[in-house]
Amino acid sequence: MLRRILAPAVLAGVLASGIASAAPVVVKVEDMGFVTNANVIQIALPGFGSSGPVTLNWDPLNDADKRLLNWVGSYSGRDAAYCSTGTDCQLNLNVAAGNTVTLESFFLGGWPDTNRTIAWSVIDLTDSSVVASDPGAAVSGTTGLVVNVNATSSTGFAVLFGPDGFNGGINDITYSFSNGTPIPTPGALALFGTALVGFGFVVRRRR
Repeated sequence: MLRRILAPAVLAGVLASGIASAAPVVVKVEDMGFVTNANVIQIALPGFGSSGPVTLNWDPLNDADKRLLNWVGSYSGRDAAYCSTGTDCQLNLNVAAGNTVTLESFFLGGWPDTNRTIAWSVIDLTDSSVVASDPGAAVSGTTGLVVNVNATSSTGFAVLFGPDGFNGGINDITYSFSNGTPIPTPGALALFGTALVGFGFVVRRRR
């Protein structure tokens, strides 16, 4: 009876120890290397900021108004990605099947280094549910605004901000990912085998 109870618990721990995860990735517009403004990011640098199983799409709707472009400076003192006046910008983070992505945070800035009111929302692409939003976030023209999300999805997220995507810009998209399929490491398997031998010894002594 003891072996029946403990062995599955140890196996779960061994499997969990084999889950692969990665340190947070911070996607900075400054790292795009543009010295000119208004480059269409998804055309000039397709998937910029992608890492591991996570793919970024800076024009997920294939919409000339909503696609993101770069701007050097003046968004609350930072570079930023923006879109057209009078619309919501959209950026998607997609994760490959069998993995998860956690959107940790992002930065919003106001142009030209001006206080702005920016609406934003984060949508889980698994079921199109809104996991976080603010219809009127106050963005400082001096320091901007760091939006903490800390949401996890097995499909990915859409990040929207606006409705004046020209005067509001995004930067520092921070995410992490992990492999959702537990894979036992050789060391973990050896530990599991040793544990089973020990359980067998305990059961024999109880008899």
